[in-house]
Amino acid sequence: LSSTVAAVDAYDGSGDPRSLGGPACRSTSLVVGSFRPPPTDTDTYTADIDTSLQHTDSSSLHPYATSAYKAGYPGSLTSNQLQAYHEFRRRILQNPDNTYEDLICCFDPVEDEEHAICRYLRARKFDVDAAIQMMRDRSKLWRVGADRSFYPEFRDAIGTATVPESVFVSQLHLVLGNITKKSCPCLYFSAGRVRADGLQCLAPFDMIPNYVWYLIVHKLPKRIQRLMDMNHKNFKNFAIPIEFLVAADLAGISLNSLRRTLKALESAMQVLNVFPEVLSRVILINVPRYFMPFWPIIRSFVDEDTADKFELYASSEKGRQRLLQLVERNRLASDYGGTGMSTDQLILEQSELSAQGIQSRHVEILSCGRRGVSTSTETSVDVRAEGYLSIRVYAGAGGRSAMVYVHLKSFGCTKRIQLSRDGKDDAHTVFYTQAAGSSQGKIRTEIHVERGKGGGFVEPFLLVVDVRK
Repeated sequence: LSSTVAAVDAYDGSGDPRSLGGPACRSTSLVVGSFRPPPTDTDTYTADIDTSLQHTDSSSLHPYATSAYKAGYPGSLTSNQLQAYHEFRRRILQNPDNTYEDLICCFDPVEDEEHAICRYLRARKFDVDAAIQMMRDRSKLWRVGADRSFYPEFRDAIGTATVPESVFVSQLHLVLGNITKKSCPCLYFSAGRVRADGLQCLAPFDMIPNYVWYLIVHKLPKRIQRLMDMNHKNFKNFAIPIEFLVAADLAGISLNSLRRTLKALESAMQVLNVFPEVLSRVILINVPRYFMPFWPIIRSFVDEDTADKFELYASSEKGRQRLLQLVERNRLASDYGGTGMSTDQLILEQSELSAQGIQSRHVEILSCGRRGVSTSTETSVDVRAEGYLSIRVYAGAGGRSAMVYVHLKSFGCTKRIQLSRDGKDDAHTVFYTQAAGSSQGKIRTEIHVERGKGGGFVEPFLLVVDVRK
């Protein structure tokens, strides 16, 4: 559908017709989300646009795309839904608060206005008053994100430039995958692989909602645009809905992790609530019994319609069968029952490793005991000719570490390196060194962490060893 749907009812016969416009819409002309002037024959024009909203010929579309054209989507609106569409748009245009327009156009140009308006109306079953009230209720939290431009870069979201996003994701294990049968991306969350200690070494838990703003407003549209570019011939006549399927594997999740991350999860879900109908479905597999007492709490974080989209499966097999009903086998991650790239491979594919010349990475959590020195951890890395090791050790909130040192052992020789702290001696800053690996072949690293004065507690550290070209 072209973005010309409501130019007629906004046109007053003089000058250019008014248009909805978020930040992108108001600064750009003739793009998705802004409108061309209507032709002279406005009656015919209106009839043609209404027909496009109600009846879309999907025969020329990609087979994965046609399923998106169902009840409540552009191309299949009933007469009552079409009337609600125009009334909703008229009231948004008349509202002096531009926040409502920004809410509609926040995914422009990836999502056109027709899909955006229908998304808001579907969330309230095309009840215009209820949809307007929903926007009013959520506009306050929206402004909180807008004041920070929704954290356009990862470093903005977590408050530091010393943490690579791929390291953060390796501890959170949340990654966008390929498209589903509904042509929206699949978001994988391996909850049992979340490392709370590792995350706390990188950023406070209260930064996680910031990451959700960044993920939804910036990263999700970019991923959708990339999927459209990868399948240009199939999707050239089709706009992928701004939705995503969540596949969450709870295998290995601990009660301790649930308790520690529950508040952050609540804040993250509140951010997600700002964007109605972006959740296509949430499939939870390997759900343990001890998770069930937490489920009513987690369910309360979202509205009733969104909560109804959650499906819980204790059985891994049944959960994976359900996922295969929603995602083609060759597009579903291999660790979720498909034959596509695994979630670890997806993390690597979307990381900065190759761009920065990183051949391999080793990430591990170290625990500094009560005596002030951690037990050593050993790993063998293969440093090729003219390569070198890049070693980072992250200390979390409350860290009292004064020094970190590393032993590099290769061919019977030991080299002791002291790491310096990056910036002030604050939490979430990083100890860092680049150790030249002039010798080609296997190098065994042995890392110890020594903290400063004041014992009597256990302190985690996150070790990141990169082998660079």
